[in-house]
Amino acid sequence: MSKILYIAQPREMYLLKEPILAILAKNRVAKVEVKSSTSKTNHQLGYYHAVVLPYILQAFLDAGNDTWTIYDIDQYLKSLFFYEEKVINGQVIKIIKSKETASIEEFSEYLKKVLRWCNENAIFIPEPMH
Repeated sequence: MSKILYIAQPREMYLLKEPILAILAKNRVAKVEVKSSTSKTNHQLGYYHAVVLPYILQAFLDAGNDTWTIYDIDQYLKSLFFYEEKVINGQVIKIIKSKETASIEEFSEYLKKVLRWCNENAIFIPEPMH
């Protein structure tokens, strides 16, 4: 059995305990590999929260959808483009990913999908400032 766990915060260390104990309980050796991974940049998150989401919200408001909030739009976009599918009890379940633990590559891909969706829906989003 192989399982990869990504730990992004010290408070998530508890996630390691149960899988390691389960392996050791079977008199097997647990191999723990520690690697550093770069997470998304503050620039990416800043652009997403300060530019992308407000422009989408304004487009929704202009279209008469005045019940949406920035939070609602963020959740909606993640449900479209930032999730994993897992099979649980024979059913495919969509599990929304966390932006906090996303790598630069994962978040870049998500942002590309969001910007493509905006383009397809005639929502203008300014380019990021470099």
